[in-house]
Amino acid sequence: MVQPPRGIDALLVDAEAGNERAVRELIDELNDHAQAANEALLGRMLQSNQALVRAAACTTIGRENDKEFSAALFCRLSDDDWRVRAAGFEALHNLGGEALKFDSPLRDTPVEVRENTILGILSQWRRKSDSLPKLPQSCELYPTLKHWLAGPVLTETCLSCHAPTQQTYSSATRCMSCHAPIHKTWFASAHSRSVSHLPLARVDPVTKHVVLWNYGAREGMDCLVCHREASASLTSANVSPVEPPLAPSRHRFDRSKPASQSCAACHSETQQQWETWQSHPRPQKAAWPPGALEWVTTTEAPACVDCHMRQIVTPIDRALPHSFNARRNTDMLKGGLDVRVDPPNHEHPARVVLTNLAGHSYPAGTHRRSLRVEVQYDDDPKTRVLLARLKVKDPVPATQPYQPVLGSGEERTIEIPARENASTVTCDVTYERNAYVDVGYEVTLAHVTQRLHD
Repeated sequence: MVQPPRGIDALLVDAEAGNERAVRELIDELNDHAQAANEALLGRMLQSNQALVRAAACTTIGRENDKEFSAALFCRLSDDDWRVRAAGFEALHNLGGEALKFDSPLRDTPVEVRENTILGILSQWRRKSDSLPKLPQSCELYPTLKHWLAGPVLTETCLSCHAPTQQTYSSATRCMSCHAPIHKTWFASAHSRSVSHLPLARVDPVTKHVVLWNYGAREGMDCLVCHREASASLTSANVSPVEPPLAPSRHRFDRSKPASQSCAACHSETQQQWETWQSHPRPQKAAWPPGALEWVTTTEAPACVDCHMRQIVTPIDRALPHSFNARRNTDMLKGGLDVRVDPPNHEHPARVVLTNLAGHSYPAGTHRRSLRVEVQYDDDPKTRVLLARLKVKDPVPATQPYQPVLGSGEERTIEIPARENASTVTCDVTYERNAYVDVGYEVTLAHVTQRLHD
């Protein structure tokens, strides 16, 4: 898509400030320039505080048949303004073509019916992956709380993963009586707080104000999600244990499935990456010389629990920690990435070489996590340059350029711009989470200095 016509950015600023005339002029400009809106502009419009601006973005995407925005349209189907929802459904009709068959909900369609329609569209879309763009996981379709509301159908769909068991008693508390060290590490993990990761909004039926959902006694990913009691006759993750609960002295756990399969139930994409990594030559730190890498082809690759549940020994218990450390563990973050800086020679300019030592993509997880690669020359902060930002593709196209994350076992080279008279270059690689919001944080993974000339 070409750059937008001159002045359209100024119109958008006025439109987002609530200037209705600017909104109308913006819509006219978009209608007159079918190929005029670039990705950054449409990304901003889809997040605008003005419903008509969001609706105009949906209409433009559908008219231009821009499948780049397929994922971004889905959260607009749950927009808090019916005009945006209508424009979103119409745009999906255009993008999906003959591959999708659905009736667009009307303005007054009950939220349960509308959400069942949305889930049905998602199912159709994924079955037609040969003719439609691949969509991210459902969590990534709804990355922010901005301008969308969740009904009971969508909320229960999210909870089916984030809090899959509906206990009549607290399984985690009951297990703690015998497994206190394990409970302690689990309680500090993201799994125990998986419900708090769902800031879903709804309209309070009494006050008519937008509020967060109250999930009641749902605990998150507790013990029974992975450790089903074998004699409890559970048939699915959403069935409560048989009452009365078994006495602790008689319980045993179903170990018929490997731990990796338990992880794959929620982390299917990561599991696929691990299988690829396991079956191909993969890099690892060599025993000698220090810092060198070697490529191995053995089939005995570490599994999920080997890295994310490293064995610990306490005075009380010998147990696997259940904190499932990753982004909270600086040593693990550093251990999954090798960074080196090669000086220039007759074959190539100076360059940064990043090698992924993890069994999955790096950084893994949602688009909120990224790697920032920067260099500066001769220890002068004024020369600092951003070389690249590596991140998962955002459902709403980013306003800043970035590279894809490192694939499992991938080695990537990034050239360093030459700088006249510079004698050294220093590369900093930083792990970021929520880089563009106030509550983000970052961890320095590597700080490497290299002479540019002998």
